[in-house]
Amino acid sequence: MNGLDPTITQLVDRLQEGVFAIDREHKITIWNKSAERITGFSAEEVVGSQCKDNIFNTIDEQCFNLCGRGCQLEAILEQNREQERNAYYHTRDGQRIPVHVHLSPKRDSEGRIDGVFGTFLDTSTDMATLDRITRLQRLALLDPLTRLGNRRYIERELKRRLEEQRRYGWPFGVLFIDIDGFKSINDTHGHSVGDRVLRMLASHLSKSLRTIDFIGRWGGDEFVAAVVNVNAVELRSIAERIRLLLGYAVSEEFNGSLSVSVSIGATIGMTGDTISILLKRADRLMYESKRFGKNRVTMDGMSPAHLGLRTSEV
Repeated sequence: MNGLDPTITQLVDRLQEGVFAIDREHKITIWNKSAERITGFSAEEVVGSQCKDNIFNTIDEQCFNLCGRGCQLEAILEQNREQERNAYYHTRDGQRIPVHVHLSPKRDSEGRIDGVFGTFLDTSTDMATLDRITRLQRLALLDPLTRLGNRRYIERELKRRLEEQRRYGWPFGVLFIDIDGFKSINDTHGHSVGDRVLRMLASHLSKSLRTIDFIGRWGGDEFVAAVVNVNAVELRSIAERIRLLLGYAVSEEFNGSLSVSVSIGATIGMTGDTISILLKRADRLMYESKRFGKNRVTMDGMSPAHLGLRTSEV
């Protein structure tokens, strides 16, 4: 690593966090072993390149690109203070991984700021995902295409969440997610592309949720997620983030040649709900999103019709 004592280099390479440094010209000067492992990009590929290149090409949780308007490097150089935030980095295999990033000013021997030191942790749950897949395979609850839980798994987990709500008052929300115009994707591009879209969306959905939440494939191009310990405002925010991220991820995966959006129905579990009632309500809300233009989230009491909006206004 450029400019580091060999002993320090060994220590940095042993850290679990990805470690990097960027100079004032936005060139990467340090890239440790964990940064290689997390992103798939080697130090030989990265060191000397600019941070806005494929290695970072960073987006935030609202899918805004942070390598222009929201450049963290420039903010730190100007404000001379540390920053932390959640973001998504670009990996060598084209995936977007959620990371927690910590940035701080880097100083030269005379104490002047000459760049930025950064660390990042992959906050996705790869090991938890592998454990989940193994367990679901054993219990015959796995959807073979997407590697998510199947319909039987969804029903079992929803039953558990409803029981927890009844016993302990633990709140949870349900998202019913449907890909817009999926039949036309199969008809136009072929079923192999359709399967690829399903697998990719399933992977991104899994990484968008916490290990205490769950996501499963209900059937066809429909997915169901349960998000625990949330209120209506928080659930809607999560649903909007998923909607934005999935559209962004597909466009990146296919280099802009294929555009995919999702319609989402979101509802909070209520006293007296059964699995059937809960899913029917979420499904109805999802179809409200379809009816009012697609590529949107609809919640109880928050549909465009309830708000008195025309389709052109939503």
